Amino acid sequence: MNQETTYTIDELAQRDGRTLPNIWVGYKGLIYDVTSSELFKDGKHYFHDAGKDLTLEMQDAPHMDDVMNRFQVVGRLLQRSSNVDLQVKTIVEKSNKLVFIEKHQVSSTCYRFFFECSRESLNIEYVGQYISLLITVKGVEYKRSYSIASIQGNIIEFLIQLKPNGVVSNYLIYSLSKKDVIEFKGPFGGVPKSVLLNKNVKLICTDVGIAPIRHIIHHQIEQDNNARHIELIYGAHNYSELIYHDEWSLLNKMKSNFNYSPYVTKEENLFCSSGYFTNDSNFISSASEIFYVIVGWERMVTKTKEILKHKGIDKSYIYVQMYN
Repeated sequence: MNQETTYTIDELAQRDGRTLPNIWVGYKGLIYDVTSSELFKDGKHYFHDAGKDLTLEMQDAPHMDDVMNRFQVVGRLLQRSSNVDLQVKTIVEKSNKLVFIEKHQVSSTCYRFFFECSRESLNIEYVGQYISLLITVKGVEYKRSYSIASIQGNIIEFLIQLKPNGVVSNYLIYSLSKKDVIEFKGPFGGVPKSVLLNKNVKLICTDVGIAPIRHIIHHQIEQDNNARHIELIYGAHNYSELIYHDEWSLLNKMKSNFNYSPYVTKEENLFCSSGYFTNDSNFISSASEIFYVIVGWERMVTKTKEILKHKGIDKSYIYVQMYN
């Protein structure tokens, strides 16, 4: 990095992928060259634009620091006002509280958790968001992000999957007691409700990626617009790991505009298709006016995006949450 080189907000704005050839973004006071990244191809990464300081937009995104470290630093961002640093600090330190109510095991490794939120309302303009829990275990502070599965009033639901060596998941599942209080930040990410308005949606996910998908489905169903079609494609290793399967099956029967297609990869089951849905050439159509939401592990997300690209689907109609 050139320690002496500084750029203004206006100079950064010229590297948005349209004005000048190089594509830059600002993050935590530094400017990164992301020209080589597929994430910012044509200067746009889903709802985030290049040529901007993304510190506030992405300040709590999972693994953001690790991702940015992959790119070359071209200089420092010269802020117009010293108040900017103070604003960032205020947002980072701001937190809210959750009170643990109960949990229910839904598979061999996954639990539904219900918390009461101390805030009267969360951001109602987005669905499929995640929040970051701030947890101290044996004197060590941890921050872990979990997607919102549903919001009913001030009751928030998450899916938490047990990791054999996961300090936080083990603590939450085995040590958390009713009425225990946990601080959190957020919510972050998600799909703007305005983007989903009057669109057919195709929701594609695996494993606990069903959590933000469920939040989106609840929102779409509540609109009660039979002209809007909702299709859920959900994959897991085994039938028993298809979380909320009964709920989706019932909706499939009751709602003419809802279609549920489950896939399992490690067993034969009468109620599901076998194998990976990405190997099914018919699971993506070339129909227009469909908004795609893809949530899951990197391999599935990458392959699905490749299929969509091959089908000619515009990337502005695709939203992704990827677990590394």
